[in-house]
Amino acid sequence: MNKTTEPQDSQTNVPWWLSPHGLCLGFLLPMILLIWWLGSVRSPTLTIRGYIYLSSEYIALAVLIVVLSASAAWMGSFVKTKVRVPPDSQVNMALRVLGYVAVAAYIYWFKELIINPMNIINIFTGTGLSRQEIGATQGITSLVNFTPIFISIYIYARYIAKLPLRQDVVLLFYAIVLLTLLRVFAWAERLALIEIILPFALLITRQQVFSKIKILQFFIKAGPFAGLPLLVLYFGMAEYFRSWSSTTYAGKSSFWDFALGRIASYYYTSLNNGAGMLATVNWPTYEFENVLNWMHKFPIFGGVFRYYVDLHTMRMGEFLAQYGDEEFNNPSGIFSVILDLGLPFGIIYFFITAFLAGIFYKGYLRGNFLSVIFYPLFFITLLEIFRYPYLGTSRAFTEIIGVIIAFFIVKGRTENDRKS
Repeated sequence: MNKTTEPQDSQTNVPWWLSPHGLCLGFLLPMILLIWWLGSVRSPTLTIRGYIYLSSEYIALAVLIVVLSASAAWMGSFVKTKVRVPPDSQVNMALRVLGYVAVAAYIYWFKELIINPMNIINIFTGTGLSRQEIGATQGITSLVNFTPIFISIYIYARYIAKLPLRQDVVLLFYAIVLLTLLRVFAWAERLALIEIILPFALLITRQQVFSKIKILQFFIKAGPFAGLPLLVLYFGMAEYFRSWSSTTYAGKSSFWDFALGRIASYYYTSLNNGAGMLATVNWPTYEFENVLNWMHKFPIFGGVFRYYVDLHTMRMGEFLAQYGDEEFNNPSGIFSVILDLGLPFGIIYFFITAFLAGIFYKGYLRGNFLSVIFYPLFFITLLEIFRYPYLGTSRAFTEIIGVIIAFFIVKGRTENDRKS
């Protein structure tokens, strides 16, 4: 017989910045005002090439969207979800399917690094393989995006529901963590680390780990602001292997000036790109190039989809070539949605997304399995709102496939248990 422990609802232990409404009001809102100020004073840390479109009107629209999202997420957090801890056999099956697929995809992706470990060492000296040399095969390597779902379920099962896990599942966990760290530095992908840290952050604060260590409690409660130097350091370290060691940047600025400039430029130029598209293109386009970007790229079906969509609008690449900077190519997760859908439908899009984030956040705290596998996806969507619409990416689509697989494994086995 499977024995489970009912998770305890411990929402009072979770810091403000891990809730979707707290993230919006306590981090995104001040950040967008800071970005606007840096641009208005022409801060030397910013790298702005091309035309500047990010006016006060566009900033006001972005602030409105962030505040609306905070309100919707707060309302969603009052929706109660049912809590049923799945038996360990179901959870182990879901973890094994997701874990083995993710590890196989990682091994295929980084085979050149795994076969020759010296290539990994060379990455840390700035002489490693380039992205082009490592390569990525769409449809195969994208399966590594099962990782956030696997990690979230694993943390829930082992530490919250306290389910017994198979030995190979535990080994898969350690293998996936190591492979993700390799991905962060070999592919210079900061988001991959955030995706696996989020479930740990929720666990640590939910379970009141380190509750007696005052300095750690300060960092936990203050969140990104107290840890801003660490955030800049992490961003700079990831960018070092990608950009700073190149002849373009090396020796031309200090490491800290480089890191601050890159992080400020990433956010500012993303918003500026989106504002520029709104200023130069007739919108709404209803081409869904941003909110359903994965559909445009989908094999075979993507071609059919594009056939029925008017694609005469200027693409982001064309815009950057004419008016912007092709190095900073993010379209913003706010203005690109408005470009696709217009204001009324765009506002509805942001409201629904944030409302669902609020529901899944409350469900995560209560131990609802569906919320456990969905909340990290929606948290990252809000976190990345300045850079691009995360839910519309191929990466998010692959994660959703992982969520569906996990859900139907658990649901299907539950139905079989009931019949038997």
